[in-house]
Amino acid sequence: DVHLVRNLLISEDSEHLVCLVEHFVAFSSSELRVHAARLDGTWGPPPRLSLVPVASDELAFDGDEHAFFIEDSSLISARVDGQQRSVLTPSGWETLSAPRLAPDGSVVFLVRSSLNHLRRTLLKAPADGSTPAVELFPPVLSGALDLLEIVGTHALYSSESLSGGTSELRSVPLAGGTSTLLNPPPFDTPIARLGAHPGGAD
Repeated sequence: DVHLVRNLLISEDSEHLVCLVEHFVAFSSSELRVHAARLDGTWGPPPRLSLVPVASDELAFDGDEHAFFIEDSSLISARVDGQQRSVLTPSGWETLSAPRLAPDGSVVFLVRSSLNHLRRTLLKAPADGSTPAVELFPPVLSGALDLLEIVGTHALYSSESLSGGTSELRSVPLAGGTSTLLNPPPFDTPIARLGAHPGGAD
């Protein structure tokens, strides 16, 4: 096989790494797999953390023991030594995307979409996989929902109308609850990037 390494993430202690490896399995055909390795090579062949090819190149890493990725429409938490895997998301939803860790690495957040792609919400789950993911707010009608930033005690996200004509910038507590509209009236273009004050207030 011919391999291409993508999304290389190094642990905070600089002792191991997590990465996506693109395997070219046939002419013009490839699949993405998640691997880990110790930088001193003592693990031998890098452990493969994904059991089946992953659907996207979205990968999160807590910088210590756990990697997070989407596999078969489920969010997986996997120890970098390959010894433990947990499924963090319930079944019945087709699309998961954008895993994002809280600043302290203890909780992972992601976008969850219904089977018909009309309702979306944000999920959170403990990074160690000790309990299943839960919703931050009930699913809402949305043409697209993007998790933009985790700032202080809130998640900031954008939500597009079903027609795609307008976008809202919203904030929801990380503990869950009612979201707050930050930009009345809505923007008439998608929100692509966001900057936040280091203190988390603005």
